Amino acid sequence: MLGKERAQKIESVTIDMSSAYIKAVRESVPNATLIFDRFHVQRLVHDALDEVRREQVRTAAPDEKADLKKTRWPLQKSHWNLTELEKAKLADLEEQNLPIYRAYLLKESLLAILDRRQVNVAAQKLDEWVEWTQSSGRPAFVRAGNTIQKHREGILAYIRTRLNNGRVEGLNGKARVITRRAFGFHSSSSLIAMLFLCCGGAEPYPARVTPYWTH
Repeated sequence: MLGKERAQKIESVTIDMSSAYIKAVRESVPNATLIFDRFHVQRLVHDALDEVRREQVRTAAPDEKADLKKTRWPLQKSHWNLTELEKAKLADLEEQNLPIYRAYLLKESLLAILDRRQVNVAAQKLDEWVEWTQSSGRPAFVRAGNTIQKHREGILAYIRTRLNNGRVEGLNGKARVITRRAFGFHSSSSLIAMLFLCCGGAEPYPARVTPYWTH
């Protein structure tokens, strides 16, 4: 547990929307502002979109299934990262499968709201987006909308501060990769040493050897 004096100095905490994490933060630092990490907010709509896509694939005619399956990754990618072929596939969805296309628009609309800088405008747009999910007729997006409405203030806090868990998540990912590489080690101390070596910021060059890129 944090000391009382230290807890009072913490102004904000970035976390995901786990009820266990929220409870722990509120008990430890009750005066801190909760900020919900953007990645986890986005994950809600990415998962909802894929649920709609899978549902449509299951009920599609045999000759349509293959084309719909090929849209999985283009639907999840950011618009700026799409190839011309992927853009064409998504454009065809408006005529091929309107439920998937509307789910895609819901996903893109939330991402656009998270990109906004004016909190008051973002709050209005977020409320409109939640209403859209409730009238969409798609259970996956109804659930996502309910979750976002429940955590509305923490999401708006992200828009106001732009704070996120990106650095921590990146470090966790690096640690997982190193742990997989350490499966052949005979003790945990070797793994711990490797973690410190790779994540500690040291540059372990041999003595009297200068890296070639510094010449």
